[in-house]
Amino acid sequence: MLKLATLELECWQFLEQSKGQRLYKNLPKSYDGFKKVKVRKKNVNELFIDAFNQSFSDHRNLFQRAIFANGAKSFSAECDDREPFVIFPINGFKFIYNPVVIDAFAQYKSDVEYLLQKVSKQAAIDMFSKVIRQSYVHNNLAEGIQTGAEIVLYNVPHYYAIRKSLLDDFERIR
Repeated sequence: MLKLATLELECWQFLEQSKGQRLYKNLPKSYDGFKKVKVRKKNVNELFIDAFNQSFSDHRNLFQRAIFANGAKSFSAECDDREPFVIFPINGFKFIYNPVVIDAFAQYKSDVEYLLQKVSKQAAIDMFSKVIRQSYVHNNLAEGIQTGAEIVLYNVPHYYAIRKSLLDDFERIR
């Protein structure tokens, strides 16, 4: 009960804006059923990530410091060492999404690599960052989840995660 109270207290913004819809993320199977997860900077160096970060330059290293999650419509649980968790970002989070993107890294990586064959690295980053900046929105979280878009959550030092199977079991017995 204390854990649910924590969610209601620390995550009311998400609970309200998502209108009861879940966001899923595959996390390590070794995690407890209820876990406070720190958002740590990921050390990934890819041209697409440079373009993504340039698109949102007012948020330093946005891609590496963000949480990428999906709603039920587009979530894929196919992962060997990970399993589905329902995530709850704490109050103060911000979000963006592109209504037609369910996995930005997978969908955009080949596009950026194609551009690299045609123009210089910086020109590819500049062109792609303009496309990204114009195609991402930051209003109506519930609509973004409903469309199946990948939701990019940022400005959050940690979030809570509950193993999906535990929530499903809880709802069955309620």
